[in-house]
Amino acid sequence: MVALIACGGSQELCTSVRDSAGIALIDNPGPDVPLGWDMELVATVQNSGDLVLNELFEYTVDADSLGHIVVNNNWFGQRVQEIDTTGRLIRVLTREGAGPGEVGAGVSISSSGDGIVSVMDFTKAGLVRVRSDGSVLPVLTLTHQSLFGGGRADGDTVVVHTLLQQSGTEWPEQLERVTPTGSTTLLVHSPPRLGTLLFCGQPMEGLNPMLTPDLRWNAKAGRTVVNNTGDYTIRVYDGERLTRLVRRNVDPLPGNETAVRRFFPDGKRVADWKCIVPPDELVRKRGVARTVQPIRRLSVDYQGRIWAERNTYPDEQSRVDLFDSTGKYLGTLNGFGAPLGFPARDLLVFALPDSVQSEPRLAIYRRKQ
Repeated sequence: MVALIACGGSQELCTSVRDSAGIALIDNPGPDVPLGWDMELVATVQNSGDLVLNELFEYTVDADSLGHIVVNNNWFGQRVQEIDTTGRLIRVLTREGAGPGEVGAGVSISSSGDGIVSVMDFTKAGLVRVRSDGSVLPVLTLTHQSLFGGGRADGDTVVVHTLLQQSGTEWPEQLERVTPTGSTTLLVHSPPRLGTLLFCGQPMEGLNPMLTPDLRWNAKAGRTVVNNTGDYTIRVYDGERLTRLVRRNVDPLPGNETAVRRFFPDGKRVADWKCIVPPDELVRKRGVARTVQPIRRLSVDYQGRIWAERNTYPDEQSRVDLFDSTGKYLGTLNGFGAPLGFPARDLLVFALPDSVQSEPRLAIYRRKQ
């Protein structure tokens, strides 16, 4: 085991690195330090004419490194739109249907550095692929996977969130890396599942206790990052191999009814859109996890840096921690969530913080040198 301590800067950013069985254990102690970047707003993107925005998060927005930003107009929308770095709509890449370049039930989109957009389509059991110029590529079929969540493609390699075979109340999930020659399981996530519960007169199965950690992940340019526990630990996979564990000393939020009320002050939608369940009923029927998952969203940029959006309460300012490609903490950017895309080395795409409660809007920022 080899240990290395690196400290520097006026506020003494410190990182301890240990190697254990080929996995780097990277601890970043100390309080938050402002990132200190000078961010310049380049453009704001909102609904206008043929451009339609809806839910904006890591499965509906991405960007390649050639200056193209792609936006799906809905979680289950079939219309992927390409815009430039000024916010101007360039073209619509997909439409609903079963033909070439058409999507039946798109659940996520991703864009690779070479300008290929991939749409995870449940009806085609694979990825519909379109180049940024609108030309259509063959569907990348995922034959044996039980598709569950999103997928990220890079060439013929896909990282996909799947559901393992159900066994009673056990519904384990997994993160799988699929290549033309086979597949590798990166991680199995087995959250506690509850029995049949009745909400708004509808029986539901497979729910978790409130605030149970989810499988939060992202992938870009051969690197996959994951958090699925109540600890601030980011698992980093380069290719199919776990290479490092990146950690920060961040006090977890306690899981209790107060936390549920702060996260869902107006209740939470369960089952269909008409079923809004108040916090006290949620806690009474589902219970609450002991601690709140510290990380809400993760991003990876084309330089291999890791962006971790903290799981703050809705009435608090958003915070995102940035780590370099080795896992060293660089600082915290306040007022922003995890970037949704990186269309150029100095450009970042964010969902504006109020987009959930109001008209959805994207913001393109430039980091001024």
